[in-house]
Amino acid sequence: KEIFEKLKNLKEKDVMIHVSIKDGRLKVENVASKITSVYPFFVCVESKIAHYTEPFTIKLVDIAIGKVKIKELE
Repeated sequence: KEIFEKLKNLKEKDVMIHVSIKDGRLKVENVASKITSVYPFFVCVESKIAHYTEPFTIKLVDIAIGKVKIKELE
């Protein structure tokens, strides 16, 4: 619930966030991203990787267990 509220607040402020994901096939480190939408169990972000924007869906539980890190939430 606390993570959801913080992400919703960041979305409302239109803040650029920095995402790190270490999940087997996907490994990104401190990538500048923008929150596009926040839902009770997941958040949608767009990250600039190389020369294109890639959308991601991140489960809030993955943030809670540390599989995904968002610098602005630390």
